[in-house]
Parts: sequence; C-alpha cells; structure tokens
Amino acid sequence: MNAQEPGGELDERRLANVRTGYEVAKNLWVDTDQLLWSKFNALLVANSILLGAVAFFLSGSKPSLIIPVMASFAGFLVTVLWWLMVQRNSELRDYYVASARELECWLPPVETVNRGRLFARGAQVNVNGGPMFLGLAARVLTIGRAARLVILIFLLLHLSLLGYAFAMGSAGRLPWLPTLVE
Repeated sequence: MNAQEPGGELDERRLANVRTGYEVAKNLWVDTDQLLWSKFNALLVANSILLGAVAFFLSGSKPSLIIPVMASFAGFLVTVLWWLMVQRNSELRDYYVASARELECWLPPVETVNRGRLFARGAQVNVNGGPMFLGLAARVLTIGRAARLVILIFLLLHLSLLGYAFAMGSAGRLPWLPTLVE
C-alpha cells in the first residue's frame, strides 16, 4: 500500500486533514438530520392546524366552504413542499455519510460508518465482541420511509377534504363552487 490508496500510510499533515474532513462530514451529517427533524416537526404541526381548521369549518350546521377549500389547497401545497424538503435533506445526508465513509477508509481501524452500512442492510456486525444485526421490520420500514408515509397521509387527507368540499358545492351547498356532477 502507498499513500495514494485507502489504508495506506499518510504523512501527519495529510492524516490530520483526513481526520478533520471526517469530523466535518460527521458533524454536517448530524446537523442535517437535526435540521430535517426540526423542519419535519414544524410542518407536521402546520398541517395539523390546517386540517383542524378545515374540520372546524366543515363541522357547523351551515358550513362555509371557502375557508376549508383554501386551507386544504394550502395544506396540499405545504405538503408537496414538505416532501421536496425531506428529499433534499435526505440527499444531503446521504452525501455526508458517503463522504465520511470514504474518509474512514484512510483511518484504520475506524470502521463505524462502513460497518453501519452493513448493519443497516441486515448483516451481522460485531461490536464490543458481540454480534448485532438489524431485524427485518427495521430494515423495511426505515425512518425515511416512515417520514414519507406520514407526508403521504397528510397529502391524501388534504386531497380528500378538497374533494369533499367540492362535492358539497356540487350538491348545491354553495353555488359558486364548480359543479362536478351535472
């Protein structure tokens, strides 16, 4: 091995640069995840408020449909933006993880991120002399998939409420709404 190959010998200056790069990639990875979950929680609350407003205005004896339609449409747009934000943050996180994984190859015996990939795929890894593996359910329903499922549920709720409001308008509840069934 030489200094140009992972696992090869590095002079102290280059080794310090690799360690710094590894630390930066790890910190950006953690910061990106924390920022993602802060945004996720804020948008979860915003969507819940919009759905609550729709339900409130539809629950009266003479429901007004203009606010539910506007709130459902706004919720639909917010949810689409939410999905795109999660996708962008996921791709950034994947980049930082890949960068840390790449730099880890220069830091034997460090293999935390590389071993984490194997663990996430269900392979058995040894930590502190003991075997560990990730179960099938945890491999199938990843946190990313669960987050996208929550977003999809909100998207479907907003679309359903829009459809309901338009159906109420078609039934003559509000003549200014377009008639869906002639």
